[in-house]
Amino acid sequence: GVYGLPETQNFNILFYRRDILESLSLDVPNTWDDVLDMLPELQRFGMNFYSMLSSSSAFKSFSTTMPFIMQHGGSLYKEDATKANLDSEEIINAMTLMTDLFTVYALPLEVGSFYNQFRYGNIPVGIGDFGMYIQLLFAAPEIAGLWDIAPLPGILRNGVVDRSYDGASTSSMIFKNSNKKEEAWEFLKWWMDENTQLNYAENLMAAYGPEYMWNTANVKAYELMSIKREHKEVFLEQWNWVLDTAKTPASYMLEREISNAWNRVVYDGVNVRTALEDALVVVNKEIERKMIEFGFIDNRGNVLKPYLLPTKETLENWVSVS
Repeated sequence: GVYGLPETQNFNILFYRRDILESLSLDVPNTWDDVLDMLPELQRFGMNFYSMLSSSSAFKSFSTTMPFIMQHGGSLYKEDATKANLDSEEIINAMTLMTDLFTVYALPLEVGSFYNQFRYGNIPVGIGDFGMYIQLLFAAPEIAGLWDIAPLPGILRNGVVDRSYDGASTSSMIFKNSNKKEEAWEFLKWWMDENTQLNYAENLMAAYGPEYMWNTANVKAYELMSIKREHKEVFLEQWNWVLDTAKTPASYMLEREISNAWNRVVYDGVNVRTALEDALVVVNKEIERKMIEFGFIDNRGNVLKPYLLPTKETLENWVSVS
């Protein structure tokens, strides 16, 4: 089934200081290899690149780790979702890049405010979200016209640069115990409509100012919004690569153990493969416990009923069937 209608959509995009990159004769990075190639020149002048892994020195959420895994073609689960897939070569390669950025290429372990470091020119290129975009547009007049945005750097696979990332959105839903389900459904159909969303976005900016930009999840409405055309094209291009991480009853443990594996490699010097194999043991125990609890497998590991991962493909299939 469909459990929520997306209302707003957040974006991760690449921000760069055009003035600084031009002064250093550096091109805007298109792939992670391009990022690695530009780091020596940036660091020679005391500057660096910002990855969202630097947003916190502790827990690394799916939003910071999954882009690397997705771009490498990795899948978190085996086909029946009763085991994790952390020992796959794709995830090992993704974790290697995630950790090498810090242990080999000296990215900052923690950046308190990418927005400020970007303004000051200490970190002239890095990854941020829609909130960062609004901040730079309306709270950084001193660098107006000196910065720009581009799609995320990705991994070149099969002739295409994969820029996948873990999306974030707000959604609207109808409660099961509501006695006004039909009325709620009619309201949601009206509220999510292209014209309604466009009018709301334009009225919001007209009433309170352009900084009240509404990041609607309605693509057709977004295409018509009063946003700089070149920037809108970047957002729409990156929108094509949004992929939410499929969840299971044990996803919280998987998210935590990927974070723990990253921390063990970066802070404790543990081998990548060893860290992931140790994490796999912990995760698989929790997946098994949860699958037994919810009746998907028995105590011997036999599948009682299939667990359908809510991936982009399965969701599209469910919607088309309904």
